[in-house]
Amino acid sequence: MKNQQLLNRLKFNASLEKLIDTIDENDRPVKSFSQIRLLKYGVLCVTTTDKEYGAQIGHDLTHKIECRIDFNIIDHENEYRIVIRKQRFAIARIYIDYPEKRMELTLYADNAKTIN
Repeated sequence: MKNQQLLNRLKFNASLEKLIDTIDENDRPVKSFSQIRLLKYGVLCVTTTDKEYGAQIGHDLTHKIECRIDFNIIDHENEYRIVIRKQRFAIARIYIDYPEKRMELTLYADNAKTIN
């Protein structure tokens, strides 16, 4: 029953991207983001505590979302970015709720402003 309630709360789509090493036409190594899969998420509010945490790490926290547990994201959070409405966000903090099989991601805007 709880799993069905979680699926009903995940109403929006985002793109999950991973940083990969590629080689360009001049045989030079280049790091770029590649889309891994579609990420279903639900929107959570950003609290004052989250904003204070963001001020401590030097970023403006703009989004807080919930999604299903993905251990690849948990293990390598610095390599992943989430694209919501053509804007790329980096992961600042992950909270994991094992009994509910969900995780909360606190996001901040990455350096790249928009994606074409």
